[in-house]
Amino acid sequence: MGRLKTKVIYEVRDINKIKNKLPYYRDLGVDTISIDLETDISKTYLRELFALKDFLLDENFILMVRVDVARIGGSLLGKKTDLDFYKDSQVRRAFYAFINFLVKRGIGGFDFKNIYGIAKDLDPYSFINMAREINKNARALNKDLITIAYLRPDHLSYRKFIMAKGISDFTYLYTDKFDINNIDPYLAYKEDTKALINQNYPYEYQSARVGAGFLLNGPIIIREGEEVGLRSGFASTFDLVQYMDRVSSFYKKIISLKKSNKIIERGRVLRIFKREEGILAFTKTYKKDKALVIINLSQKEVLLNTKMYLPAYDSYKFVLSNYDKRAMVDPLVIRAYEVVVFLETRVKFNN
Repeated sequence: MGRLKTKVIYEVRDINKIKNKLPYYRDLGVDTISIDLETDISKTYLRELFALKDFLLDENFILMVRVDVARIGGSLLGKKTDLDFYKDSQVRRAFYAFINFLVKRGIGGFDFKNIYGIAKDLDPYSFINMAREINKNARALNKDLITIAYLRPDHLSYRKFIMAKGISDFTYLYTDKFDINNIDPYLAYKEDTKALINQNYPYEYQSARVGAGFLLNGPIIIREGEEVGLRSGFASTFDLVQYMDRVSSFYKKIISLKKSNKIIERGRVLRIFKREEGILAFTKTYKKDKALVIINLSQKEVLLNTKMYLPAYDSYKFVLSNYDKRAMVDPLVIRAYEVVVFLETRVKFNN
């Protein structure tokens, strides 16, 4: 497959609100709407699904469906209980025929969200082959189909075997645990909205986690409501309305930057300052241009010797931060949960 532009996928829970919220999605930078595929498939449901797909296409959005692979096989065969997808070839044939039917009708993407439900007991080799089989059949009628799937944190090494090398591979993979010591720049990192928020730095904490996931090279996947800060762990110790406005503004800025700047979107990632606890820092290089991204995932301030990695540090200009605008200096103080992005001054960008 060729190199794809960054996708911004928005996971919707209530499909009845989609049509009225299109201006909101467009303003946020979303290009793909993701909905759950019902397991109880009927002709009426399919008519409504394809009508929604047609409406979104007319508005230049892609419709993606989230498919529970483990549950839908039995439903397609009229069974009330889940069937063994891996061992039962009849289930697999029914599933692939149904996916191809959806592709023919113009569904633009699939999130195979429960592969582990069919492959939890498989050895790594069988798991990888099962994943590739799903993709090969899904893409049989459309090689440009977008396919994504969840990858467990302990299986991140599988990414290079099942992602974006050909028709049998996923377009993107995502995980839900951000491990600063085990970063894969090509994965998407979905924010865990159930995790407790830092009450002392609510906006900074949320925006730092967003920056850590969005500024790598994977797609952007947004759970409904997270872009306005809706998550567990709220308390009355801070201004919720102001917090939500600031989070929403930061989402828009970081999405716009990634979609408009090829260095941020696809630049080759090189980690730096690895020994600094709580610091995720890396350069991104695209052709001859370079960007610097620094994210503090801790509550303590950190002093960085920028000259160590960037001898020409003073040639970098500020682009984005979740704090205020600042200059590149040496040494550089990174505040609690700060995100800051610099580009070389010879690079053209929209500030």
